[in-house]
Amino acid sequence: AMPPAVPVNELLEVIDATPQSPPLETDDPGVPDKGEYEINLLTEADLNPNGRSLNLLTIDANYGVVLKGWGHELPTQLKFEAPIVAQRDGSNPYEIGVGNSAAGLKFNFYNDDNRGLRISVYPQLEFSPVAGVEKGVADAGQTVILPLLVSQESKYVTLVGNAGVSRPIHDDSREAMANLGLGMGRAFARKLAVMGEVYSTSSMN
Repeated sequence: AMPPAVPVNELLEVIDATPQSPPLETDDPGVPDKGEYEINLLTEADLNPNGRSLNLLTIDANYGVVLKGWGHELPTQLKFEAPIVAQRDGSNPYEIGVGNSAAGLKFNFYNDDNRGLRISVYPQLEFSPVAGVEKGVADAGQTVILPLLVSQESKYVTLVGNAGVSRPIHDDSREAMANLGLGMGRAFARKLAVMGEVYSTSSMN
């Protein structure tokens, strides 16, 4: 007997349209599978006339693991990020060094495939090499970042929401900040997806 025919549209894979960082500021709660690497190479420029900042190369490396305990498994992402920054004020020469770097763990503690709902927490520590601070390409001190990440996937669109706080330590010149983000994405074809976001950062005061 011949197997039943499967409609062609059920075999068609489409590009992932989940709003996520990179390239957005809003991040999704998904993590790489166990033993899987996800490495992003990025560049960015801020061409303000009074001072230019170029992220010549940002390495965003992630690795998937599964933590086990008390009869449960917790999908987790290990993250490390470091940028090489070239920056100058006015007509001064460019200073080049390693900018604000970050390390963190994303814990994907809730998944409901029936409702398309995922929730994660993503504690991170942002820090700066001493040489980068001396050259002015990185901020002094460290910053603890604690966001909650939520995504809701439906047949038509994927929504991602972030809410968190960023609290500097060992640097009295910077304030604690509240971060809110909402992203939306939709796939239209196998190689075409559109995503966008609204993202806000404001002082806790």
